[in-house]
Amino acid sequence: ANQVFWIGVHKARTAALDASTAILLESPIEPLEKLKLGERIANQIDEQQDRVPDIEGAFVPLPTDPVQRDAEEDVRDGIKEQLDRAVTHAFSLPFLLAALFALAAMLPITLARRLDL
Repeated sequence: ANQVFWIGVHKARTAALDASTAILLESPIEPLEKLKLGERIANQIDEQQDRVPDIEGAFVPLPTDPVQRDAEEDVRDGIKEQLDRAVTHAFSLPFLLAALFALAAMLPITLARRLDL
């Protein structure tokens, strides 16, 4: 089950990063700033390796211009949403398998009780 989890995490992480890249590229942020922000986000993700990425640090400090700030906050929120979805998706199959194992473990107990009656 652990291996299933990590395979799910890797697949979900890759999908989340692809979606996050699209969010950044489609944003109204200036192209040069997109490159800088993209590099900071990538560095944050690389530093955290197999953990669920926390990208907050890539957005510090936020721009002082309100329009640019809103654009970066929208990108940050969109990427965080994609990462949250990826984590939820990665945990779904392992939890299902764990539930099935728990039910399978209860089957002999249930049968033993019925035979004792």
